[in-house]
Amino acid sequence: MVELSLSMVFVGILSLTIVFIIGDTVASYRRGIAISRVNTVGMEIVDDLRVAVQNSPSTAIADTCGALYLGNPTQIQACKNNNAAYFMKITKTASVTINGTTYSDVPVFGAFCSGAYSYIWNSGYFDSPDSSVSGASKAYLVYKNDAGSTKEVRDFRLLKIKDPQRAVCVTTVRPYSGGSYASTYTRPAVISEKFDITAGYGTISETPVDVITTNGNNDLVLYNFSVTNPAESTTQRNVFYSFSFILGTISGGANIRDNNRKCAAPSDYAIENYDYCAINKFNFAVESANGVK
Repeated sequence: MVELSLSMVFVGILSLTIVFIIGDTVASYRRGIAISRVNTVGMEIVDDLRVAVQNSPSTAIADTCGALYLGNPTQIQACKNNNAAYFMKITKTASVTINGTTYSDVPVFGAFCSGAYSYIWNSGYFDSPDSSVSGASKAYLVYKNDAGSTKEVRDFRLLKIKDPQRAVCVTTVRPYSGGSYASTYTRPAVISEKFDITAGYGTISETPVDVITTNGNNDLVLYNFSVTNPAESTTQRNVFYSFSFILGTISGGANIRDNNRKCAAPSDYAIENYDYCAINKFNFAVESANGVK
């Protein structure tokens, strides 16, 4: 009986050990899959943005500013000073509460307009069960298709739109008629959640596509997306953009505001969901020839 009891205890301990080993193996496998998917999708976004910038039409910064602010030297100079960045990017910030801690001035949505395609992004803090956004809602797009019908696109994460007029980043495209531009060109004074490009911009010939979810990556989100002001070479007039974005999983308590970026510790978050948490930051530069793209 004693030997049988000892054997049963040994088998029980061995079984528990095997269970823990299998659990750790499965958790490591899930973590590895999550990290791999974040890196793969992140590089796909990098490639997409590079192609969009490199294939944009060429316009020098001086020419762009002169056309936008025809006859207004002060505005032209101000436009040149920031390399026409007002017409290429938009960022909205708000207060975000993450796992009980509130952070201010967190980027929650924005846009980048390359001159060929424009991109609108929404922060993953809108989707994460561990966070809430105060003072802003998800951005959405209103546009007209080739048939002239007004369409809306909502609940996207990184939307790509064919937009040669940079309509997403401005409120009114300067009318061009009789060899000259009209005298007014406006830029949003207050960044709204609604990107309305239905009037005066023509139609959207290609259906907007969510770059992240189009291939079934429904559990991945952006936590930040930024573009530096374009830097132009004074000799060759080549322009350099520097991009940075953080991509991660929805679950896992991702927090880019605390110690740069991290997932929540297991003690702060359910261990089974923590296994799926992955987050990575992507930095890259794009060169485009012959002026602002």
